[in-house]
Amino acid sequence: MSGKPITVKVEKGEKANTRRVVFEVELTSDQEAIDKADLGKRRQTCKICGAEGDFQTWVGVELFIGLKESFNYFVCPECETLQIQEFPSDIGRHYAHDYYSFSPPEIRPAPPGTKKDSRMILDVGCGNGAWLCSLAAAGCVNLFGCDPFIEKNLTYANGVKIKKSTIHEMDGQYDVIHLGDSFEHMPDPHEVFQSFDRLLKHGKGVYGEAPKVEIIIPVYPNIAFDVYGPFWYQMDPPRHFFLYSEKSLKMLADQYGFDIASIDYASAGGAFAMSRMYQMGITFMVGQQKLASDLALKDLRDQTNLFSILAKYSDEAGHSDHATITLVRRK
Repeated sequence: MSGKPITVKVEKGEKANTRRVVFEVELTSDQEAIDKADLGKRRQTCKICGAEGDFQTWVGVELFIGLKESFNYFVCPECETLQIQEFPSDIGRHYAHDYYSFSPPEIRPAPPGTKKDSRMILDVGCGNGAWLCSLAAAGCVNLFGCDPFIEKNLTYANGVKIKKSTIHEMDGQYDVIHLGDSFEHMPDPHEVFQSFDRLLKHGKGVYGEAPKVEIIIPVYPNIAFDVYGPFWYQMDPPRHFFLYSEKSLKMLADQYGFDIASIDYASAGGAFAMSRMYQMGITFMVGQQKLASDLALKDLRDQTNLFSILAKYSDEAGHSDHATITLVRRK
């Protein structure tokens, strides 16, 4: 990395007796690689808002599993969603058997004396149910999940039940519908919101609170994409079909009778390091091993604390790459 990684400027503030402190950060990024991935403006139709036009289009490369296949993505200027141009016909091939969400969950009983939580909870795109099993260990007793990519239906000794299906085949009424890094994988967001409306309880929940939908997702635009372009780690071609913006999420919520109760940003410094490794053609699995010791990646290791600081301040500025969005029914 050339130059100083951080410079600080102290300027006169706008108010009396204040100073503005400006941090300038220099990060290594391959502009030539970004330029090669830039396809310019191409005719596209947004799958979220229906806008049509010549939209900025990029080439993204699959580097999580390591197939290294290319997929076109574009940004809709109307709703600001970064989205895949065409859905792969063989998307199941891009979820290897050792994909992280398919790891066997830890099953632990709730400690003696744990207060029972009887809320009806549905985890959509739950994999093998790690999050649900953690809730069971904390006293939750009505736990359900669905995922179309698991091998078969699952029932655990702790009472967790998981169906091999999409959200559209689920029934029941739930206090909490949870999507933990799964909504971006779904090709039919409008239909998913319709299923939210069908499955979420009306009125008050078991303990008097408003039933809610919790969506944890990577979001766009963000500082990591600004720096690394379509090598942004969370873009994850082709598994992530949609990288939603606050604007597009509000558009969907409005259309289907929901309000956004809160948006909590929570990015991770590691996403910066992985994005840079993706620019270098290093896959996720290899990168996890190399980052700890490879001499060629010393600059990235040296910037670990810097990445964490950037993640923290991007969260505070609302320009983060990951967020939890809570939806409630419109009153």
